[in-house]
Amino acid sequence: MSECPKVEYSEVVAVLKRLDKRDLYGVNGTPPTCDDLRQALQSIYDVSPTNQVSVLGIDVYRYSQYPELEQALVPLVLRLVYEEAARDCLSQERYLFQHFLKTARERVTARTAGSRLRAQWVDTGDGGYQLLDTPLHALLFALNFETDVRSYNSGHFYPKLRQVVGALSLRYCITTEAAFRFEHNLYGAAIINNSRILSRDTLNRCLIDQSTFDWFTDRFNGIESLEFSTLSNVKMLPDFVDYSPDYLLQSNVLIPAEWGDSELPIHLIATQKIGTFEAKEKRLSIYNLYVQLLLVLSENRSKKESTFVVGLGNLNTSGL
Repeated sequence: MSECPKVEYSEVVAVLKRLDKRDLYGVNGTPPTCDDLRQALQSIYDVSPTNQVSVLGIDVYRYSQYPELEQALVPLVLRLVYEEAARDCLSQERYLFQHFLKTARERVTARTAGSRLRAQWVDTGDGGYQLLDTPLHALLFALNFETDVRSYNSGHFYPKLRQVVGALSLRYCITTEAAFRFEHNLYGAAIINNSRILSRDTLNRCLIDQSTFDWFTDRFNGIESLEFSTLSNVKMLPDFVDYSPDYLLQSNVLIPAEWGDSELPIHLIATQKIGTFEAKEKRLSIYNLYVQLLLVLSENRSKKESTFVVGLGNLNTSGL
C-alpha cells in the first residue's frame, strides 16, 4: 500500500525540546549551530528524493462558476464518483490494488469499498489528490474515475442528480516525487508540483511530469506500450516483486493477466511534451497524455449493457 513518511507533531516537538530552545533573548549576532537538529529532523521526515510516490490530482474545471446549489452539490457528486472508482479499482484491478485488500478472498462491498484508498486521499472540495504506489496505479485510478464520470455525465449514474447539477468537466495530473504525511495531511513536492501544473491547465487535459514520463519509459519502453501490455509483463518489474501472483487469477480488466480472445480495453495512448515552466525557481517539464478505452458497462444485478468509448484527457497540445 502507498506509504510515505508519517510525521507526528508531538514527535517533532519532543525533538525541539531536546535539541533547541523555545525562547532565546539577549543574545544577538551569533546563530547557534544546528547540525544536530537538522540530522534529527531529517531522520523523522525522511524526504529523500529516492523515496518517491505518485500523486493523481483531480480538479473540476470552472467550479466557482457553478450556481450556488450546483456548487454545493459538486463535492457530493465527486464523493459518489470517487467511491465508485475506488470500488472498481479494488474489485476489477485486483492484482495492482492488492495491497489495499486484506486477503485475496476479501469481498469488496459498497460499504467497505475504497476505505483504504480514501485514507490516502486529500479532499479539496472541487477535487483532490490521491496518493498511490506508482504512476501505473495513478493512471488506472484516473481511468476508472473518468469512466465513472462519463457514466454520470451521460445519465447512467444517478441520472436525476445529473439533471440537477449538470455535467462535470475534469482535468487530471500525475506527478512522481517525494511526499510526507504531517498529522492527517499530505505534503511534499509531489503534491506541490501537481497543484502548480493543474493550475496552469485550462484545456481539461491529463498532464504528467517528467518523473512520471521517465518511469513509464524505464519500465515499458514508453507509456504507449501499455496498449499492448498485460500483467505478465507488469509482474516482472522490480516495483512489483512483493505482489502476490494469486491475484492474477482474479478480476483484472484494464490490464488483463494475459492476452485473450477479445481486444484489450486500452485502444489508444498518445503523449507529447508540451513545454516547461518555472515554479518557485524549479523548472518542470510537462507532457500531455491521452488514453482511450473501449468498455461495456452494465447495471448491477442486471443484463442491461451500454458500450462506452472513454477518453482520459484530450489531444490538444497547445501548451500551458
